Amino acid sequence: MDSTVTTATLIAALLSSVLILTWAYQVINWLWLTPKRLERSLKRQGVRGGSYRILYGDMKENLKMMQEAKSKPIGLSESIVPRLLPYVDQCLKTYGNSSIMWLGPKPRILVMEPELIKDIFNKISEFHKPKGNPLTRLLATGVATYEDDKWVKHRKLINPTYFFFFFKNPFIIIYKRNGAERATKGARYERGGALRPPRYKGARRRYNNGLALI
Repeated sequence: MDSTVTTATLIAALLSSVLILTWAYQVINWLWLTPKRLERSLKRQGVRGGSYRILYGDMKENLKMMQEAKSKPIGLSESIVPRLLPYVDQCLKTYGNSSIMWLGPKPRILVMEPELIKDIFNKISEFHKPKGNPLTRLLATGVATYEDDKWVKHRKLINPTYFFFFFKNPFIIIYKRNGAERATKGARYERGGALRPPRYKGARRRYNNGLALI
């Protein structure tokens, strides 16, 4: 009887040790081994950035810089980027247009080169969006949260909006009234009145199919 109890105790202790060691390895792998492996891999590919700091990454420094930026007044001629994203701005200035910042144990790659951005958007099956809060994904849906085929479908629907020729219209007239500039597309602005179509041939059709901008 005693030997049976001792054997069961040893087995339970052994299983507990295995579970504890497995859990400890997973924590160490999540907090240190995987981030350092990703850091080495990214640096070999020419993506530079600050060294990974365990658990917090760059979050402490990011928060500190944001608090400092908000505590100072901003001039009308100053850029808004250092105020809104001070740490991102510093990374891009220090390490270049392709750099790393650490949000905890996860690296965030900052890409500012147009060709790389175009390549990323063309390979949506390889570059997935980060997993967000489930409630946020439920309430805030759209192209910014969709993936794969669903993203392609909705991107095609809004794609004409981004074509430049929609904004290239010769019927843009700029008037200065009372020191203010008012721009209209295919229309004229008259003081104290509403937008009226211009009085030249073919313009009414362009106005009716287009937008009037004030």
